[in-house]
Amino acid sequence: MIRTNKISNSSGFGIRLERVVERHIYLGSAPFGVNNMKKILLVLATVLLAPGVLASVEEIELGPYEVSFDLGSARNCEVHVQELIYGKTYSSIDYVDRSFILDCDGERVQINVTHHQSPVAAGDEVTRIMSRRSPPGLDHYVNVETREQVLDGHSGFLTTFESLASEEVFQGVYWLDRYLESGEYLGQTSCRIASSLPWKETSKLLNSVHVEPKLSVSSSKEVVKAGPYEVSFDLGEVNYTVGAQGPKSGETHDGAEYTTYGLVLESGIRSATVEITGYNEDRLLNAETDKLLVETSLRTKGFVDVSISDREIDGKPGVIGIGEDPDHNIFYQAAYWPDSYRADGKIFGTIFCEIESDHRWDVTKLLLDSIHVEPVDEI
Repeated sequence: MIRTNKISNSSGFGIRLERVVERHIYLGSAPFGVNNMKKILLVLATVLLAPGVLASVEEIELGPYEVSFDLGSARNCEVHVQELIYGKTYSSIDYVDRSFILDCDGERVQINVTHHQSPVAAGDEVTRIMSRRSPPGLDHYVNVETREQVLDGHSGFLTTFESLASEEVFQGVYWLDRYLESGEYLGQTSCRIASSLPWKETSKLLNSVHVEPKLSVSSSKEVVKAGPYEVSFDLGEVNYTVGAQGPKSGETHDGAEYTTYGLVLESGIRSATVEITGYNEDRLLNAETDKLLVETSLRTKGFVDVSISDREIDGKPGVIGIGEDPDHNIFYQAAYWPDSYRADGKIFGTIFCEIESDHRWDVTKLLLDSIHVEPVDEI
């Protein structure tokens, strides 16, 4: 498929298309007014667009990121992929900004993903300030309101600007990879979404947008045995030792027998665990039950600020929970069924896998993106 796209380094909303580009586009972006404290976050996902027209759910490639979203309308929107912007923060940290603009019948959406070479401040106040910076094309406004907003499963801020013509422009900012270290939030990739579409469509966009970095081929993937299972994973540059746990056998309340094996990946003061439970019969699966299990486990461990969301793991539907304790320590817990399958409209499985980590998000994400569990012997 061929699309007409125009390349521009303008950060304004008004842009015209004029270049013919192949279906997959890898050009970058213009910042939304990237400031030295701008941070990391990724936005994007592959998209299939009719020429010049956006379907319902869209996916767009933006360099090393994939962005997906749903405008919830049949608008005639043109896609403008911007040129890469290279810059430095006031503290001399290099960054690269990528973006694209949707021109929808004269109204605009612009999404920027800014990646910094090294971590920068990514606390709530910094993120809030970023969301309150003037969106592209709006130099004057009479009213500004900002509130906390979950965006793409991450904590962020959404600001509503009222123009001199009493029209509203919305701007949301969040971090794709922020983490807590020594009591301070840091991050490398920030995402900024600005929209002059009516609130109904903007809300649909904000609730559906997802930015995902493309997986690169891992050079440090390890394969280890955990009882009758072969587990492969990648922790990147982290040095760690592998310890085995189990087997531990038991019986569920409804009489199903199970055996659990575990791996402990120790690396200094941080660690990750992988626990695999095999049942002697098919279990009827329920995503809400798995979410409740993860949430209960996190709260039992003492985490009071807990969020749970869906996440694909090892190519299967799964869940991830993020917990923060009163001392601002962050803990991740995920769960999925490696052998889940659908039959008669229901989902079944016999192998349940739980993953826990107190590593920074970038390491935990690499573990979740790379893990694979395979039974190698008869249980």
